[in-house]
Amino acid sequence: MAKKSKKKRDRKKVRTSARRSAKGPEWVGGRFTMPAYVMERGPYRPQVIVWLEVPTLLVVGMEVIDPKEPSENAGSVLSRAISAPLAGSPRRPTRVRVQDTRLADEVKSVLPEMKVVVAPTPELEDLKDHLMEFMGPREEPDLSYFEGGRISAEAVEAMFSAAKIFYELAPWKVAQDTQVLRVDIPSLDVIGACVSIIGAQGQTLV
Repeated sequence: MAKKSKKKRDRKKVRTSARRSAKGPEWVGGRFTMPAYVMERGPYRPQVIVWLEVPTLLVVGMEVIDPKEPSENAGSVLSRAISAPLAGSPRRPTRVRVQDTRLADEVKSVLPEMKVVVAPTPELEDLKDHLMEFMGPREEPDLSYFEGGRISAEAVEAMFSAAKIFYELAPWKVAQDTQVLRVDIPSLDVIGACVSIIGAQGQTLV
């Protein structure tokens, strides 16, 4: 507990010092990895590039990116935030603060005239902690095909038996999604239904 309290005091000390030293609006930027996974083309954990304005702690710029496709950097996100911030009217910070020279280089590569200070960024740590708490792993309920007893074992068996036949026939190997089929199921009072078969591209959609 004492260690955590000291950490918060250190963050407050750095924030107070930064606010006093800046003559105008200061933006704090950084990059971190989100706690949650994205399943599309994944799974992978996206990264976030974010810019905060101090002392208001408004999020003025944010971009969620795929770490496998590093098309964005801190400088490009900052440039867009200056022109169209997520909060308030367009404005330019007097200086920006980042935690390491790599981020500073990213800013300079896009905005060479920008004053960049390399120093601790406790404001982003607070934001990251909040996101970790909000988006962190949650206990998921036990999932079952039986839906808590609402679906019988016989119904589940019949579904898998039908799915086995469908999988072995693999209609997606010969039909395209542009070939719409008519389906009649008299036992279910279904007449003239349309079916589009997908899967020819080998994708699994959930």
